[in-house]
Amino acid sequence: MPNYNASTFFNEEPARLIGCIKGYDPRAGFSTGIVYAQNELTNEDFPIVISIEPDGRFEAEIPMIMPKYTWALFNERVMVPFYIEPGQTLCMILDWDEFLTYDRRRNIRYQFNQIEFRGSLASINQELMNYPTSQFNYAEYDKKRKTMAPEDFKADQLASYQKNLARFENYLKKQPLSVKAQTLLRNRIMLKNANNLFNYTLNRDHFAQQDSTNEILKMPIPENYYDFLKSLPLNDPSLLVCSEFSEFINRFEFCELFNKAQSKYYQNSVENRKKPEKNLLQYFNEEKITLSEDERNFLTIAVKDQLTDEERSQLEQMKALSETFNQKYKDQIQEYAEKYVSPLQPDQTQMQIDVWKSKDSILVNTLGLKPNLMYEITKTRSLEFTFNNAESKEKASVYWEFLKQGIKSPYLTTTGDALFNKNFPTSEKIAAHPLPDEPGTEVFKKIIAPHKGKVLFVDFWATTCGPCLGSIQNMKETREKYVDNPDFDFVFITDERSSPEKSYTNFIKEQELKNSYRISNDEFNMLRQLFRFNGIPHYVVIDQKGDVIDDNFRMHNFEQELKKILPSDK
Repeated sequence: MPNYNASTFFNEEPARLIGCIKGYDPRAGFSTGIVYAQNELTNEDFPIVISIEPDGRFEAEIPMIMPKYTWALFNERVMVPFYIEPGQTLCMILDWDEFLTYDRRRNIRYQFNQIEFRGSLASINQELMNYPTSQFNYAEYDKKRKTMAPEDFKADQLASYQKNLARFENYLKKQPLSVKAQTLLRNRIMLKNANNLFNYTLNRDHFAQQDSTNEILKMPIPENYYDFLKSLPLNDPSLLVCSEFSEFINRFEFCELFNKAQSKYYQNSVENRKKPEKNLLQYFNEEKITLSEDERNFLTIAVKDQLTDEERSQLEQMKALSETFNQKYKDQIQEYAEKYVSPLQPDQTQMQIDVWKSKDSILVNTLGLKPNLMYEITKTRSLEFTFNNAESKEKASVYWEFLKQGIKSPYLTTTGDALFNKNFPTSEKIAAHPLPDEPGTEVFKKIIAPHKGKVLFVDFWATTCGPCLGSIQNMKETREKYVDNPDFDFVFITDERSSPEKSYTNFIKEQELKNSYRISNDEFNMLRQLFRFNGIPHYVVIDQKGDVIDDNFRMHNFEQELKKILPSDK
C-alpha cells in the first residue's frame, strides 16, 4: 500500500504473522498468544490464536479489513506491538529475555526494543518501535480530572499535546521517517490527546457523588470544550490504523452532547405520550375478572401514576403478591396491553431515526463539524444492536435506508448491507454449517463427542464473570424442567485461569451442572477463535450432527428460540 489514501485501504485479504521466540521454553506455561481482530466499523472484535511450537516458532493468520497498528498478547500480560497490512506477511523474532524484563517491569509500560523484523513491513515496524514513547501518569491524570475545571484541564492537556508534537518534530530532524510512519506517529499523538480530553468528561456524576463537597465536579462541560474535534482530520482513513482509534471512536460515538440529545428526546417522548383510555384495574372490572381482596388492594395502588411514601412502602411489602399476580393473570395482562397500551406506543424505528436527526443537527450546529467519515462510522456501529432488536425486517430496512443516505463511503454501505443480510436472511429456516478446519475444532469435538445425537446449547463462562454466574443461576429452573431430555442438552465450558478450581467445583455443585468442562487457557483461546467471541458469557448451538446452528445464541430468550430449533412436539 503506497499510502493511506489508496483505493485499497479497505481490503479483506488476510495477513500472516510468523516468527519465533528465541529461548522459549514450553515450561513457561503457555503455548498460545492472542491477536485481537478488531472491526471498529461494526464494533466487533474477536481473538485470533497464535500457535507457539515447542521450539518457539509461532504463526497466525489474521483477518483484516484495513492496515492496523496493534499488538500480540502472550501469557495474558505481555503485549508486543506491531504494524501489519492486508495480504502481507510480517515476521517478528522475539527474545525470551525481553519477555522476562517486561514481566519484571509490568508496573510500567515497558517498550520492546529488541525485536527483529523481516518482510516487506520490516522497515516501518522498526521505525515505529524505535520512536521513544513517554510513560503516561494515570494517577496524575486522574487527579487533574477531579481538581481542574473543564477549561483549565483542556488548556493543560493542549499544552502537553503541543509539547508532544514539538518532541516529534525534533525527532524527525534527527531521524527521518517514511511518510506512513510519520502519519501513524502523528495520528497516535492526536488521538491520545483527543481520548484524554474525552475521558475527562466521563463519570463526573459518579465522582461528584463520592465527593459531594467538590465544586469542580459539579461544573458543567461547556459546549466549546469539544472544539478540539475541529483540529482532527475526521475524513482521513489513516486515523483508523492506530491502536488508539477504537477508544476514540467509542468516545466520539457516545459523546456527552449526543447522549444528552438522545436522553432529552426519549424523555420528551415519554412525557408527551398519551395515557391508555383505561388502566389495568378498570380493564379487569370491564371484563368482570374476579379478584381477591388482597389482589384488588394491590392493583389499586399499582396502577397509580404518583405514589405516596406510604404506598411505595406498601408495594414493597406486596412484592411476593406482585410476582404471583403477574404470573396468574399474565394472559389477561397481555390482552390489556394489546388493546389499550400497544396502540399508543410510538414507532420505535421512527424514534431512532429522529434521534439521528438530532445528532446530525448537533454535529453541524453545536460541534461545528461537517459530516465526515468518523461520524459515518458511528452510524454503522449502531446497526448490529438495532437489527438485533428490530420489530421486523421491514422496520430494520427503513432504519438502514435512512442511515445510508448520510454515508458516502462505499465500503461502509457495503458493510451495512452485509450486516442487514446476516440478521435478516432470505430464508427463515435455520441452516447449520460445519465447523471450520481449525485447531480449536478438534478440541471442541472431543468435548461434545459424548453428546452426539443431541442438540447442544453450549455456554462459555467463568466463575470470575458476574453475568455468567447470573445467567446460569437464572437458568437453573429451566435446566431442571428439561432434565434428561432426549433431544437436547446443556454444555458448559470454562478455562482454568478464569475459573479457579475451588470456586469452580463449588459452583457447579451448587448449580448441578452435569456437562461442565474446565479446560486449559490455551484450549479456551482456540475455542474463542473458533466461535469468534471475546466477551463472556457466550452461547453456541450445535445440531445432532455436530454442525453449528447458531454461534451467537440469545440464551435469555431460550424458550422462544428453542421452538425455532426443535419441532414443537419435542
